Amino acid sequence: MGLPVELMTGAHETGVALGLLAKQWAWVAGLGAVATLVWRRGLARFAAFGG
Repeated sequence: MGLPVELMTGAHETGVALGLLAKQWAWVAGLGAVATLVWRRGLARFAAFGG
């Protein structure tokens, strides 16, 4: 939550800011992959009942 404000106020240098953004997007990609995996396993488990 604080990174956008820190970027607007210039609290970080460009290289550090890009690194922090990359870490955030890595989390987004990782959690998206986990959510997709869990969703597909859930569909496979319950598809016989509603399918």
